[in-house]
Amino acid sequence: MAKYKIGLDVGSTTIKTAVLDQIGNLLHSSYDRHYSDIKATLASVLRGVLEKYDDFTVMVTGSGGISVSEWLGIPFIQEVIAGVEAIKTLIPETDVAIELGGEDAKITYLTGGIEQRMNGTCAGGTGAFIDQMASLLSTDASGLNELAKSHTILYPIASRCGVFAKSDIQPLINDGAKKPDIAASVFQSVVNQLTSFFGPLYASPVFSQFQMQYGCESNNIGSCVRQAHTRQRGILGRTAALSYRARQAFYRYAQARKGYISRKQSGV
Repeated sequence: MAKYKIGLDVGSTTIKTAVLDQIGNLLHSSYDRHYSDIKATLASVLRGVLEKYDDFTVMVTGSGGISVSEWLGIPFIQEVIAGVEAIKTLIPETDVAIELGGEDAKITYLTGGIEQRMNGTCAGGTGAFIDQMASLLSTDASGLNELAKSHTILYPIASRCGVFAKSDIQPLINDGAKKPDIAASVFQSVVNQLTSFFGPLYASPVFSQFQMQYGCESNNIGSCVRQAHTRQRGILGRTAALSYRARQAFYRYAQARKGYISRKQSGV
């Protein structure tokens, strides 16, 4: 039996790795942007992993996983299946998993049979949208998160389209709006986009445990999984660029929906 299990996740913007021992302890993880050069980034990432772990099995997933599977001759597992298996193992009480990816958003229903839906027609409210908005403020997603922590007001910003969002943000910059306020407003627009996408879920008494998945910051994949927790009518928050604004806004929205449901069920 191989001593280690290596997982590769090759997404639209990043490559993630995780190394587990035979009983499932996380030994190593990495998170790297590939900037559309998957081969070079993958070679660099694997070089560092294979120097430490030489007796292993490996599988690859993600939107770029099929190509990597063919290049390296390793097994491929579809990302929704991989995600469902991880949820069943780590947080089996989950009813619904909501994934915010680099260029799409997915919802997987786990109660009453497995069903999956994806918003792949627009990158609004995804990692690519956040990156694009961060560049307008001359920062990255992590910098946008830091800026948002000291905001005082929110501005309405379009969330469905990056072009419309830019047309909202540029006048704010020209008028001297503070960067923290613009940053927080960007995250609020992401919340608005996602709640419009999956908000009706909260009106269903069938679903009570939600998991939110989105890109973890570099070297935080293991801690994100281990610190993950679910809230009744709430959102599982994982360390990420969205953690400050989105976790609070989603939780407020979830609590509001919970109150609405309680009133309906009590006949008020």
